[in-house]
Amino acid sequence: MVKRLYPFDSGAFATNLYSEYMHKNFNLDNFLVNPNPNAPGQIPFPETPAHIISSFFDNNRNYYDDNIRESVGFGSLDFEAQSYYELIKSKRQSIFDDRRSAIEIQTDEIIPLSSDTVCAVVLPQAFMDDEKIKATIVGNWNAKLLTYPSYRSEPAFFIPFIMDNVRNFLQDEGLI
Repeated sequence: MVKRLYPFDSGAFATNLYSEYMHKNFNLDNFLVNPNPNAPGQIPFPETPAHIISSFFDNNRNYYDDNIRESVGFGSLDFEAQSYYELIKSKRQSIFDDRRSAIEIQTDEIIPLSSDTVCAVVLPQAFMDDEKIKATIVGNWNAKLLTYPSYRSEPAFFIPFIMDNVRNFLQDEGLI
């Protein structure tokens, strides 16, 4: 069961990484999406992430590529939505990277890793020498194995490799 859903990484909010875009009186609960999903006018949970994406990015491809809509219509009292929009459309160099638009879903259930929950795994090529890892990912989970080169570099160096692998997978699956 989903307990909480935020339009961004709540940990980054809690450590004030977004503070220049937020009113000083905002707290994390101001950005809780669907705090009462059964209330009239609320979007049911399964559609909520798609609603956030369509409202601010138009579609999954734009969401993945971080292409924010040119304009979004807000009501005069939609302060949180306006702040979120300013946060995600900012082009300034920042330390919060894509966490600013990573939809966070918190649950009170354990989600087992299985063929029902895992569709792909991205790992360094060096891990492919381990037959147990390959057997689990491909055999047990029936997941697509995506690899990237293993160099002795800073972890941030690998982000473009990972992002490209995931993007190609999502395109091949027709998800973006």
